[in-house]
Amino acid sequence: MSNFVAELKHRHGGRRSQPSSEVAEASVMLDLFQGLGVQSVSLTFTDDTGRKVAFMRNRSVESLHRELPSLLLTSCEKQLNVIVRPIAARALSLIQLDDLSASQLDRVRGFSFLVLETSPENFQAWVAVPDASPETIRRVKKAAGADLNASGATRLAGSYNFKSKYAPNYPRVRLHSIAPLHAVTIGQLDRAGRLDVSVLQPRRPGPRRQSTCAAQPHQPGQHRTDGDGRRRHGGRHVLTRRSDSTL
Repeated sequence: MSNFVAELKHRHGGRRSQPSSEVAEASVMLDLFQGLGVQSVSLTFTDDTGRKVAFMRNRSVESLHRELPSLLLTSCEKQLNVIVRPIAARALSLIQLDDLSASQLDRVRGFSFLVLETSPENFQAWVAVPDASPETIRRVKKAAGADLNASGATRLAGSYNFKSKYAPNYPRVRLHSIAPLHAVTIGQLDRAGRLDVSVLQPRRPGPRRQSTCAAQPHQPGQHRTDGDGRRRHGGRHVLTRRSDSTL
């Protein structure tokens, strides 16, 4: 793992770089997050099986901007995925809507500040919402039909999606649409029907459990005695004789 990081630093010093279009897309993506208050990210590099090869924690966005040319070149040559996890400002939630089809994307595009095409016709949208609770985030994901387990880490635009199923023609992660500084409120999402309501439906109460001390229902043929000494039999009252000891 350390060998890859060392080579990355060496490449950065040597100024070898990836084509400018790929670096430009990666740079724009970082700018979008930075404009919404993200100052640092964590980086993970994985191979085509998903195995983690290297990890870099809390890299400043500014330093990552400078390292993009060598980072994209090295990851491409070694066929490694570049995964970034933006660390959001405390007052802002960055909601990742992953694994969207084109029709699903149409419902959330207008609320998103970033849309990526991570593989052909497979999209990922990012929505910025002030102070969204975990429940609200789940409702947004569910309403969009997105992956509820998306972790908040995403592929870097300009890098390649190295999965064995795509070999040998690995797709490049592309910027699909952007809306700099665009954030929406919970109220806007609610009024547009972009919050799932099924999680708000009250649970139906289950059957009431009867206490073991509760009176058992009367069964036909059973005798019950009232307080006045009369015995019930079916629907009739039958007088019973009290013993002298009870008088």
